Amino acid sequence: MDNIKIIHVSTTEEQNECYKIRTEVFVKEQKFDPADELDEYDESSSCHHFLALKSSLPIGTVRIHPYLSPTSTTGKIGRLSVLKQYRNMGVGELLL
Repeated sequence: MDNIKIIHVSTTEEQNECYKIRTEVFVKEQKFDPADELDEYDESSSCHHFLALKSSLPIGTVRIHPYLSPTSTTGKIGRLSVLKQYRNMGVGELLL
């Protein structure tokens, strides 16, 4: 887990890096339907995306969106994904 940093996504570029990782893991690797990968939560201002960086290279992502309303104190963790070559290194645990 050396040199791994978790950031709260704040730019379009960072958001696009999350989408690239998710596409690699869910669509290409796990054969999910590309139409199901992005949904209404991805563009919601109440949804929070996080990006795992290893020496500034994006390697993993997760999103959290609140239940019911943007001011809710409970939510759902989803779309946790780590690039294959960085699995079993604790990246997913750091993202959570």
